[in-house]
Amino acid sequence: MSTRVVKEMGLRPDEFFHWLPGAAGGMPWRRVNGGAVLGVAGRAVTISLEPLPERRIANVTMPVTRVVLDFDGMDAEETAAFLMRFDRAYHRGGG
Repeated sequence: MSTRVVKEMGLRPDEFFHWLPGAAGGMPWRRVNGGAVLGVAGRAVTISLEPLPERRIANVTMPVTRVVLDFDGMDAEETAAFLMRFDRAYHRGGG
């Protein structure tokens, strides 16, 4: 099964890699072509990063990166569990 998820995240690519080990949840990972591959052949998540123009609100600027997650060989339950861990690892802010 193959699934694609696209997100726009308020961070720079170097910040993305800072938090990736927590999002990987113990899955082996490596950097590949400016992105990353998590898992093993036949059961993996390939992540592509694309820096986008900064967003500005009044005097505040925020970096933006498009993050594309391609799931290969993972069923719907495994994909949902990964996305929950991924979102929790990258969640910032309060409230």
